[in-house]
Amino acid sequence: MEKGSNLVLLDWYLAGRIANGERWDFTRLQTTVEIYQDSELVLREAQDIRNTPFLSIKESMGRFNVLGVCILIGPLISDLTSALCKDLGARENYGVRPESESIFTVSPLQNPTQDVDGCIVRFAATSSALAYAKLEE
Repeated sequence: MEKGSNLVLLDWYLAGRIANGERWDFTRLQTTVEIYQDSELVLREAQDIRNTPFLSIKESMGRFNVLGVCILIGPLISDLTSALCKDLGARENYGVRPESESIFTVSPLQNPTQDVDGCIVRFAATSSALAYAKLEE
């Protein structure tokens, strides 16, 4: 991408053909997303999900059937990324029971020397419809 341009990248994975009993039925998923600005690497997001001798992917995913990441970078969406960092970065009040159907977290992405501003939203949800609805919010 060119300096000053904007990017919204959504990458998510579904559990598989759940009706056929193929829920998280694999041994490893390894992905890497690299984003370059004017030929310079500004972000590398890597995921390595695998079975371990003590815990399978299926067991570790629990009730969640969707796992994803949304990367937002650019000046035209800086208000959105600031709002996401504020809303998703806020801690729940003590005693408030967290939502059990989805988990959304945010990491700010700031690099003044490369003029990069944005955020990375990572999420898990029980269904793709729920993940989509939460992303739309």
